[in-house]
Amino acid sequence: MVQLSVLFTLALGVGADLEAHLRCPHAKLWLTHGAEKAAQMLGMAGHKKASAATGKCSIAEGFPGGAHQNSASPGYSQNCSGAPAQASPYMWPVDFSLLEENTVMNFDSDEPIGHTKSNTLYLLSKNWKRTDLFEGKQAGRPGTSAPDMELTTILHRNENLVFIQWANGTDFTNVSEILSCTTNRVPGIGNIRPDWFLDSRPYSSADIKSQYLGNQHIVHDGKPTLVKQWRKSDFAENYFVMSMQEHPGAEGIRWPLQIAIPGETSGPDTLRVMTQHKLLDASDEKLLKLFLIDQEYIAAGGECKSTSPPVSPDTWTCGVCAKEYIADEDGDGMPFEELPDTWVCPRCGYPKSAYSQSKANDSVALQFSDSVSVGHDIVPSGLEKNLTFWRDVEYTFSPYAPAPVPTPTDALTCKVCKHVYDPEADGEGKPFEELPDDWVCPVCGSPKSAFAGDDVAVLV
Repeated sequence: MVQLSVLFTLALGVGADLEAHLRCPHAKLWLTHGAEKAAQMLGMAGHKKASAATGKCSIAEGFPGGAHQNSASPGYSQNCSGAPAQASPYMWPVDFSLLEENTVMNFDSDEPIGHTKSNTLYLLSKNWKRTDLFEGKQAGRPGTSAPDMELTTILHRNENLVFIQWANGTDFTNVSEILSCTTNRVPGIGNIRPDWFLDSRPYSSADIKSQYLGNQHIVHDGKPTLVKQWRKSDFAENYFVMSMQEHPGAEGIRWPLQIAIPGETSGPDTLRVMTQHKLLDASDEKLLKLFLIDQEYIAAGGECKSTSPPVSPDTWTCGVCAKEYIADEDGDGMPFEELPDTWVCPRCGYPKSAYSQSKANDSVALQFSDSVSVGHDIVPSGLEKNLTFWRDVEYTFSPYAPAPVPTPTDALTCKVCKHVYDPEADGEGKPFEELPDDWVCPVCGSPKSAFAGDDVAVLV
């Protein structure tokens, strides 16, 4: 599989923000060549022009589907029909907020090299997310000209990413305190899906796998807490570790409490602790206003320049969700200008006035570091997949999916020390049954009778 870093920066200092938000090592290909060509270069299914027909619960094509919704999807639910984790009590809620504390560490040390705090709001039922980085500084990647990120809001609505830099002392709501605003369009890749860690989708990828680990005690927010844990491997043979609350809280919800996030070949690892969870109401107009603060800024006379390659000047694009207007699918073949004023975006439901035509001078040129190239030195992670010990165990706890069935093996294992009999190393090539009765385990010295095979089973 292609191993490519996203060590890049954009004019106006958006590069580090985009990379931190998506953590995608192929973003440079997407941005320079467009979604169609990038998909071909990476061996993925070709990107299709976003259609109004893309349904709820659709996941991104190719390996991004391991964690992301399809950007054209109107959102996700906790009861997605046919999904491996349908109605699982361990998937994330779809609409909620939390406080994220991120500690950044290199693979070879326990000494933190960075610490940030962010308030994050998820409306995954709409494929929307807002993050406000209010404490600490997120460093740009070493070896690039990517700047640090500080006092930043990141909005992700379908395929539309918005980056807002605020003045010191901001409360992240007063648009007069905005220093800069830029947008970036990322076709195909939407927000995280709330069941991302529970299943091994996309099943077309041999690298993306889920491994249920069982229960574990951790220290969370200063208190011992019982969690259920899963690991999810990625394209880079790294893995994430998701810790979900085992005992439901007062609202009857098992909240996401902690994630170990690998660097995925291009940077340090991150330990994310999640606290102060709260359910959100996606129909709350006051709440929705927070997700559309860039639109408020523009209405007040501000400007959010695009850092994406210019869309054709005759294309109308929604400023909320970045959907391109497709006359045959969205307007019965009518030119956009002839649509009635009552027409609304078929994806996000916002009015015709939310659309605008792209102009070349609305875009900001991309500037990539000269050090960026295919075949760069891989940055190791402390969360690298060990193929000797990894087992694929997709266990979602969905009431609609059966639990995984143990697969018996022919291995004979010592009940005392768990050593597995190896005919070549332990018995001069003899089958276990032909060993003399006085043969003993080469590890702990237990007799032959201590070995058994009938109760040995491995989940694969």
